[in-house]
Amino acid sequence: MNRTFNYGGPLLAICLTLTGLSAAYADTTTTTVTTKTYEQPAFVQPNGSYVVVDPLTGVIRGDYIVGSRVVAGLPLSSNYVVMDKISRRVVGTFDANGNLIDITTAPAASNIIVSVDSHRTSLEKQIDAMLTAGQITSMQADRMRADIARLFPATTTTRTVTYNSALEADSGLYSVEARLLPLSSKTYVTKTVSPRFVSVNSQLVLPDNLTYRRMQLEQRMEDEFAFGRLTRDQLDQLKSDSRAIANKDANFRIGGLLTDANAAILSADLNVLQSKMEQYEANDKAGVQIGTKIIVR
Repeated sequence: MNRTFNYGGPLLAICLTLTGLSAAYADTTTTTVTTKTYEQPAFVQPNGSYVVVDPLTGVIRGDYIVGSRVVAGLPLSSNYVVMDKISRRVVGTFDANGNLIDITTAPAASNIIVSVDSHRTSLEKQIDAMLTAGQITSMQADRMRADIARLFPATTTTRTVTYNSALEADSGLYSVEARLLPLSSKTYVTKTVSPRFVSVNSQLVLPDNLTYRRMQLEQRMEDEFAFGRLTRDQLDQLKSDSRAIANKDANFRIGGLLTDANAAILSADLNVLQSKMEQYEANDKAGVQIGTKIIVR
């Protein structure tokens, strides 16, 4: 599965790795880069099968072989993370010598900091542009800005930005973006983007396309209810259908990876769920109830 993420924006302060992901993520450029060496404690890798992932693209570079310091002929570094194949949980990254270190304590690579910074700046500008164009309301814009601000709490100059916190912040930005993009069209169609890292039960994971799409739909349900376009009963029915799909997904994955045939079934169920939500939205004023159900096979 190929995932291509596009990142833009100016090269921002690399020294943010030392100051933390703060609310002052400024749209400025610095020409001074300070390199600092961090000593990390030894990390014991849990039993399992692991792969090396490029965190900026989500692309799997190859299997992680314990003791190896290269992947696909390239040296392992903090530009890569290690992910469990089955659970898709991210467990570590690498120090300058290619040794595996804990993702929760390792400082984020400078390119990760720049990417998150650029992402935030771009998203805030997009919110402003859509508000000016009348595509979103002031209430919607304020809520999204507040959600972004919560991702970047004020920090002290002594704090180091860990890989975990940087990727969690980026995940939060994509959650806001997933709510914003459909509002740019008069026909509210969920746009499924490539999977991003998300925090699930305090663990960082990289969901596949189907799981991420279901997460997007669930977030959209909450937003539509908050803005008065879904009733409580409609929201509860949609959530029930989403849980049925999640349970089916879990059953399909027991003992191994998802097959193409089962993935097609889940994709069809998500299409039904999205269509049902859109019918609720279209018929909300008339109070029409849609009877489509998700069938658990």
